[in-house]
Amino acid sequence: MFGNDLQASTPEVRIGLSRAGVTGVQKAVRMRHGDDEALVAAEIDCFVDLDPAQKGVHMSRFPELFEEAIDEVVMGEKLLVEHLAGHIAEHILGRQKAIRAEVRIAARYPLERTTPVTGLRTQELVTLIGVAAAAELHTRRAIGVEATGIRAQLKGTTRAVQIAGDGNQLLAGTLRPGDRIDVVANLEYKVSDVVAGGAGSAGSAADVDRVATRIILRDIKVLKTSGGAGTSAKISRASNSSWVILAVTDGQAQKLFFVVQNGEWTLQLRPTLRAADSPESVETIETVLGDGLKLGQFRQLYAGRTPRD
Repeated sequence: MFGNDLQASTPEVRIGLSRAGVTGVQKAVRMRHGDDEALVAAEIDCFVDLDPAQKGVHMSRFPELFEEAIDEVVMGEKLLVEHLAGHIAEHILGRQKAIRAEVRIAARYPLERTTPVTGLRTQELVTLIGVAAAAELHTRRAIGVEATGIRAQLKGTTRAVQIAGDGNQLLAGTLRPGDRIDVVANLEYKVSDVVAGGAGSAGSAADVDRVATRIILRDIKVLKTSGGAGTSAKISRASNSSWVILAVTDGQAQKLFFVVQNGEWTLQLRPTLRAADSPESVETIETVLGDGLKLGQFRQLYAGRTPRD
């Protein structure tokens, strides 16, 4: 009685089982990506569809079959992730006597990068995803990439912009990836003013130098700092080459670049919870010095006269 294979026996009611299998099996595999190869950790999911004449599958055999399929190729050829998934699916298909087998492999693969300021070599991990479905007559494969780091956060009109600044501008010792900031700008500009002439004169136009300050961007996410990419990587106060990478829209990138090239600026850190914004405003010499003054005092400030009241 115990010698019979119960799972391979004919069921009393012939109903084909679909997607019977296992998920989250961890294996080390040697994988190729382009011209490079590496031994990486992979997570494998596998499912099979069974013939109605088959009662079930041996779930405990899936990891063993993974090992068999991987060993056949790992020691010799280094496969692309989608081809490895196809090889495992075909192996499972025959050994489990299924009518269809599906395999998904997610492998964390290291890519070499160079840091933007220091030029140091570093690594960025991406998740290569290979999917394959094998049947008796054919095997179909697909590949995808699950991005991590900055690239994973860029969608639609979002852009990553890097700006360099001193410790005060970049909130050295405080600012870190994941923070939300506003950009405050101080810009000089000129306006035409009419200067009154003598009696009977219509006056003449003259340029007047002006300065204004306002918040030009709000609620901008910090993607990375010169202190690193981790959420605890703050900018060092002692660094002479501090920078941040911000997530902005393409339109915001134009405004930010204009200010960095033509004015003075600083970042201000927003609250982590329940951040709110004051009404939009612009500050000039009149608004800064005149805030809270009575009318007569303001006239004194603006015209240089002593108030009568």
